[in-house]
Order: sequence, then C-alpha cells, then structure tokens
Amino acid sequence: MNLSRMAVHLLINSFFLSNLAVGEVALRPAHVDDDRNNQKTCLPPPPDFKSPVDYKAWYINRNYPSGAPLGDKLYSPLNAMEKPDKMISRQLATAAGGPWVKSDFPELAKYIGSVDGHLRSLREATKEPVVRWDLSIVDQSGFFTIPKPETWTFRHYYKTLLAKGWCVENGEQTPVPDLLLDTWEACLNCANHLEKRFGTTTCLTAMSIRGYVYLSVHKALSLGILDETNIRRVQELVRSKTKTAAIDEACRSELMFLYDLLQRIYPDGKFSDAAVKKLGQSEYLPSHGIFLSPPKITAAKAGEYYSSLVAIASRELSLAGREEIVKLDRERESIKKKDYILSLYMPSLLRMYELAIYDETLRRGTILALAISHFQKREGRWPVAFSELNDADLISIRKDPYSGCDFVYKLDSGEPVLYSVGYDGKDNGGIHDKRAHSKQGYDIVIFPCQ
Repeated sequence: MNLSRMAVHLLINSFFLSNLAVGEVALRPAHVDDDRNNQKTCLPPPPDFKSPVDYKAWYINRNYPSGAPLGDKLYSPLNAMEKPDKMISRQLATAAGGPWVKSDFPELAKYIGSVDGHLRSLREATKEPVVRWDLSIVDQSGFFTIPKPETWTFRHYYKTLLAKGWCVENGEQTPVPDLLLDTWEACLNCANHLEKRFGTTTCLTAMSIRGYVYLSVHKALSLGILDETNIRRVQELVRSKTKTAAIDEACRSELMFLYDLLQRIYPDGKFSDAAVKKLGQSEYLPSHGIFLSPPKITAAKAGEYYSSLVAIASRELSLAGREEIVKLDRERESIKKKDYILSLYMPSLLRMYELAIYDETLRRGTILALAISHFQKREGRWPVAFSELNDADLISIRKDPYSGCDFVYKLDSGEPVLYSVGYDGKDNGGIHDKRAHSKQGYDIVIFPCQ
C-alpha cells in the first residue's frame, strides 16, 4: 500500500471510531522508559488490553519540550492562504528554482502580493527554535486525527516563499542574497518543525522542503551571486539547520497510531463481531478478504515489523539498508494477506527510504559544494581534491551514501565537477538525470548546477 492510500484509510477509520464511547476508563501513563538515553531504538509500549495506554503522553514526553509554543497556532495563517490554481502552481514550481521577473509571470506576481501578509506571519513562526503539535482527540474517542493545517499547505507555502526570494525586481540583475538567505533559513526551520509533527507524510514533506533549498543553493552558487561572506553564512546555515531525515521517528509515530487504534477497537482484548462493525464492516466476511487476527497477535506482528524498520532506519542510510527494506517488504506482504487491519496499517517504507537516501545525498553534496566554493573565493582557484579543503568535519560528509566512498570530485578544463554515483552505485562519468536516485546508468550531479 502506498502512503497516500494509508492516509485515506486513517481518515476513514477515524470517522467510524469517532462514534465510539470510551467510558470513564482512565488511561495508563506511557513512560518513555529511559528513552532519553536510548533514542535510537525505543518504540511505543504495546497495548496490554487491560488498562488503555496514554499514547498521547508517550509521544509528547518523547518529542516536545515543556513550554514549547503550539505549532498549530503559529502556522494558522496557512489556513487563510488562498490555494493557487493549476497555472499558478506550475509557475510556482519554476519560480521557486531560480531568478524570474514579474513580467514573466504576472499572475504569479499578483498572487504572491495577495498573500504577502501571510508569508510575513509565517516567517515569524519559523523563528521559534522548537514547537509542539496538537494530538487532537475526535469526539472524546481517544483516537488521534491528522490535525490541520493539512500537509499540502506547507508545500504551497515554501514554494511561494522561495519564489518570492528569487524574484528579480525591475532594473536588477540578480536576486538579493540576504533575502535568499532569510528564505532558506525560514524553509529549513519549517522543515525541522514538521519532522516533529508525527507520521510519514510530514517527514516526506520535510524532505521535500530541504530538497528545494539544496537545489536553490546550487543554483545560487552556479550564478555566482554569493560572495565569500554570504557563502560562509550559508555554510553555517546548512550545517546547523539540516540533518538526516528522521524516518525512524516517523515509523514510531505510525506504530503508535496503530497501537492506539487496536486498543480502541478491542477494549477488552478479545475478537468480536462488534469489532468488525467498528472497522466499518457490516459482518465478518473472509471471502471478501476481511481477516482479523486476535488483537495481541496483530499488535505483536506490527511491533516486530516496525521494530525491524526502526533498526534499519536508525543506521546510516545506504543501498545496503535499502536491500534490507526490500527483504522486509516481502515479509510484510505475506503478513498483510492474513490480517485485515495490518493490510491497512503496515505501509511499505521502501519509497520513503529511497527518498531519504537521495535527500541525504543532496545535503552532503550541498555542504561540499559550499566548501569548494568558499575555497575558490578565498584562494582564487578551485581545489584540486577534497584534501585541500583541510576541514576534518568534512570527512564524514564526503561519503556518498550510494557508494560508501567519497563523492566523485575532479576538475574538468579547470572547472569543478562534483557528483554522487546514484542509485546503481556506479560511476557513470557524471551523466546527470533528475531520476538518478531511482534509475540506473546515471549520476546525481551537484557541480555544475543541473
């Protein structure tokens, strides 16, 4: 099942569950169990079907510092922003990637002007170091909803913000570097906020935001609009504000939702016809593919699956990790055929893992590109090899996630060439393709800008 289908099922089932009565049963606090000393492996506690676990408390204790402002409130201006039509959306995708003038896209310019007040408010929201997100309750059923604003609004927001940053005013030759830096910082802060919002969808959105920023930085470097001081500022920004995608945390969130769902469907831990009705089915029909295992077995299978996912995702991203995900995916398909609930709530994380490798490749490549450019500004020439950069912090950054070796770097006719070997793990001579993260025979080229 793909991620979008899973989200649909989550919303559908939350509708049915919203009519359930929990009664006066007190929730059992879910302790983090020394999680602060064991961040890499900790999973939410499985339900015992005797006293309901307070999964909301578990997630809040793990992810949100006390006193952090509510992200839902800070980002509320997103709800008031007008959704762009298809034409403006296409123009946004182009304008977010490089310089443009208002006469090129007059409709886009008018749209950005109409939402400028919202953009200013949202910039202020991104300045908060950390935020917490509301784990809402639907009609006191105890089942979590996907809180608004919906994820698409964040995609719309950062593209609009980047497009504004790249706008070239009449009479100017290039965008204002300071405005671009402020825009990149706002986008990266937003991505960091979203990654704590729980679930795979927001983690993917955070990766998308960072990816747009990385490519935007590459474009600025290729156009030569950043001087030595600006490059140093961008270096500090990217190093301090970016990180490897937290897909292990997204897996914990998904398991938390599933555990909470199970204890709401099976409050006494026993299978019953009533449980089928709670899933929106009128009767138990194995011939229609509706197979329900005892809840403890379902919880155990889910725990084993997500435990394996978290273990893989907690390690350094690599093609070897991808192969482990592929193997796990085959086992997942076998499990899903025997359990209706798991067929809905055990998504494949293969595509997400692949995108995380690509995102990490762009992150490291961007840091390297900035270091190379800074060297050129300082020395008046391009470095011949990574060793000339003389930066111990770059040793781990130089490692290409797809090969496990250094990124390919060389000078071609005096100009720098920097690239990752991409999905096939082979050096294809710097032949770029935008799908090189999932397509064999190509590389992911950072320099020159693609």
